[in-house]
Formats: sequence, structure tokens, C-alpha cells
Amino acid sequence: MDNDKILNVEIITPQKTIYSGKAISVAVPGSQSPFQVLYNHAPIVTSLDTGIIKIIDEDKNEKYFASKNGFAEVRKNLVSILVDNAEDGAKVDLSIAKNLLDIERKKLKESDNKNEIENLKNNVKYAEFLIKASERS
Repeated sequence: MDNDKILNVEIITPQKTIYSGKAISVAVPGSQSPFQVLYNHAPIVTSLDTGIIKIIDEDKNEKYFASKNGFAEVRKNLVSILVDNAEDGAKVDLSIAKNLLDIERKKLKESDNKNEIENLKNNVKYAEFLIKASERS
């Protein structure tokens, strides 16, 4: 792989920058369909679902991030990912993630508030992806 065929990638939440670095490719959970970004990808702005972001960095290391809903913009080999929340799979404490999943499932099972149910379903999904990102890292 040519060193000049590199993407600049950033994953940003309202609280902080989760990742900033160079990559060969980035796979994101697009709302319409998951997709991969490579060097010279066409410009795009798209919404993202809760899921896993996979980055192959310039040293060919795979990095996995669980992320909540948000947006991605690709322009001139810069991939900006703006999400409600994200965690580096390598830093996720698996026991805490599994406990979070149990708590969110219990809340969902007990809720009869229609407005709350969608949010709880997304929290369950996010906890599941935290576990997957951790196991892949």
C-alpha cells in the first residue's frame, strides 16, 4: 500500500475526540447500508446507525469502536465521524459492558413508555456492540 494513499480519520462525540489518526480504510454502519471508505472515496455525508466502526490504520492494525447514532462526512480523504457516543473496543471492560447490557434489557422489559422504549432498544443495541468491539479488539 502506498503511504500517500492514506485517510485522515476522526471519531468525535459531544464529550471528546475518541480517535484521530491515519488509516488505509474505514468501515462504518451507514443508516442505509454499512459501507467502507478507501482513499479518494467520493464526497459523502450520511447518517450512521448504532454499530461498529472498523479502522485499518496505516500500520494495518485493526481497530474497532462501538458507536451510537450520528453522521459521517467524507471529503478530500478526511473521514469525520460525529456520533452521540463511542468507545474504543480495546478499552472496553467486558464485565462492565455485559452488566450494562443486562441492566438495559431489564429496563426495556419493564418499560411501557413508548417514548422510552426506542431509546432503550438503542441502548441495548449499543451495549451489544460494546461487547462485540471488545471481543474483536
